[in-house]
Amino acid sequence: MTLQVNDMRTKTGKAATISDTKLNQLFKLISVGNHAKRNQTIIALSHYLALRAKEMAALRISDITDAQGSLHSVLRLQAAYTKGNKHRDLPLTNLRLRKYLQGWIEYRQEIDGTVFNSDAPLFRSQKGLAFTANSMARMINNLYKANGFAGCSSHSGRRSVITKLANKGVSLHKIKILAGHANVQTTLSYIDTNPDELAEIMKVL
Repeated sequence: MTLQVNDMRTKTGKAATISDTKLNQLFKLISVGNHAKRNQTIIALSHYLALRAKEMAALRISDITDAQGSLHSVLRLQAAYTKGNKHRDLPLTNLRLRKYLQGWIEYRQEIDGTVFNSDAPLFRSQKGLAFTANSMARMINNLYKANGFAGCSSHSGRRSVITKLANKGVSLHKIKILAGHANVQTTLSYIDTNPDELAEIMKVL
């Protein structure tokens, strides 16, 4: 079954955004399988921190947790991880995101055992290797497709976060910083316009 998300890709070429309700459905759909914990954590980072596929592929365990397994309060994305080659700090304050991150770290400690290495890649592919930017994007795209989310891609999380923040009245300058954009015009291009919301606005003019 194909879920009805706000599929703007077919009209604009941009990745579809996902509502909170559909996101909850996605988390449930991907909660089974050999890579369930990994996949849920990746989707959480995409939809709660607006991380790019390239950035998630580059993350190390030590970027998320200290040597004792306690989560950091802030994720510092190293300049080498980012598209613009500039570091940015992202607070790890979202409780749902922290739950997925903590669960993934505990799982990694369990399966890695005595060879657990905090400098190892945070995520590994089905072959046990570190993801590349392309393989991470492809995996996320396939995850959406396999679960019926038409028009979604690895950029759907970023677009959804930016749109949600804009709809909440967060300033474009702050959103730009969180997204790691060089200018506000790029941030504006990520904001999804919902025709139903525009219709409601026009009613009260």
